[in-house]
Amino acid sequence: MAGGPGSPTSVAPGFAPTAVSRGYPHLEVFAVTNSMENSVYRKYRNSNATSAADFLPQGLEMELVGGGVDRDKTPSISVSWRHHVEKGVPTNRTELHIAGVFDTKVFRKYRDQDGAGGWSPGGTGQWDVFGANQWASSPVQVRYGPETSLMGAFYLCRAQPGLGVCFWQWTPENNWSLAGNPIAGKSDLQPWAAPAVVAWAGDDRRLDVFVVSRVNNHLMHTWRDADNPGEWALYEDLKGFVTTPPVAVSRAPGLLDVFVRGGDGGLWHLGFQEGKWSEWELLSGPDVKIQGQPEAISTSADTIDVFAWGTKGELLHKKFDNSSNSETKWTPASGFDTVLDQGLSGPPRAVTDGTGDIHLLAYNEVDNIILSTLSSKPGVKAEKTVIAAVPMI
Repeated sequence: MAGGPGSPTSVAPGFAPTAVSRGYPHLEVFAVTNSMENSVYRKYRNSNATSAADFLPQGLEMELVGGGVDRDKTPSISVSWRHHVEKGVPTNRTELHIAGVFDTKVFRKYRDQDGAGGWSPGGTGQWDVFGANQWASSPVQVRYGPETSLMGAFYLCRAQPGLGVCFWQWTPENNWSLAGNPIAGKSDLQPWAAPAVVAWAGDDRRLDVFVVSRVNNHLMHTWRDADNPGEWALYEDLKGFVTTPPVAVSRAPGLLDVFVRGGDGGLWHLGFQEGKWSEWELLSGPDVKIQGQPEAISTSADTIDVFAWGTKGELLHKKFDNSSNSETKWTPASGFDTVLDQGLSGPPRAVTDGTGDIHLLAYNEVDNIILSTLSSKPGVKAEKTVIAAVPMI
């Protein structure tokens, strides 16, 4: 069981950048600062990029997107990309959701073309009001495949007896509408654990949501399938002792993998396959601790790459590979490989751009954004590049 015996460590903090890609070389990176008026900044790669670190604006500058973010509720912004048709013209939309400072409302901006600017609504202080419910967490968007004409946004919200999960959904016919308020019935959830939401293999046939119980820090799970699109299952108690927001990935339909930091500070894993859950599995080894929320990404039906923020500022990595007949699926079998041996001040976030490469982003000790790329080509060493200086006050 996650956490094992003994007294749990405290909930691990840590801020992280957010990124989205619509295929090489396009990549957008977003950061939240500690300035309420100027909160959200952007760095991007476009079709003219000549390398993985060729971002605009040039140098360490960032583009100001907008202000008014509640940093306490939004340690990272919710961002997604999808195809969009506006007045019969196909375009590419990047959409941001944030938890606002005022009236606990949620706000959004979107952009329908490459390059700097072009955000709607215009002006750094202008945002669309996305919802007026009593939101209590940073937002999370479902990562559908770009060919799927759906968007989904999940937040912790006021419910009975405590916090629950509310769900908004975008369709071409109805735009944004409230699709669950709250989902899965009564709940009492931890305010520091934004939901983890995953669509099976990026399509719309099934959605799974993972949250943390306020009563006992157990991992809780609910789901909805295509046969009953309006019905969410009652929460399932997956036990464990969770001290960070969970992270979930789906490598293929019917496969789920969930990663958390346990009460002992270790990295724990829970898998779902052939209709049943595995036992909790300690991946970090008995003597290795991590900080903050782990990160996981799957680039094929057989692989998962898991990353963590080490207690000495390391960037740690572990890989699952199911493509061989070997009984040892995780490399290394215990503990982690070290991508960077120091320098992180928060947990990493991962994104892929369709090349098989994995781009890792994190803050360093002086509020810069570090980029480290794990190449899909064997033997290529990851190198650290500072791509932006986040404007702090």
